[in-house]
Amino acid sequence: MTTVVSRTFRSSPHRDALQTWDAIVELLTQGKDGTARSELRAVTGVAASLIADQAPKSAPIVATCDGPRTRIYCLFDEDAIDGDDAN
Repeated sequence: MTTVVSRTFRSSPHRDALQTWDAIVELLTQGKDGTARSELRAVTGVAASLIADQAPKSAPIVATCDGPRTRIYCLFDEDAIDGDDAN
């Protein structure tokens, strides 16, 4: 059985879509350079576009690797300002 974790990031207006994706990449790669980081950076435009359209508000971005499967959600508008549900 695969372990699944969920993370929720504060997005617009707390941070813009690109800054949100940068924070997600930092979490997933733990700040380490390597193949995973390069692959995540290669999809920056698409990922930032999805975040700007508020897609991960209800449908997560899912990342899989050697570790746990990670579901990424984003908070927007008042929820992003408040930030109570972010982790």
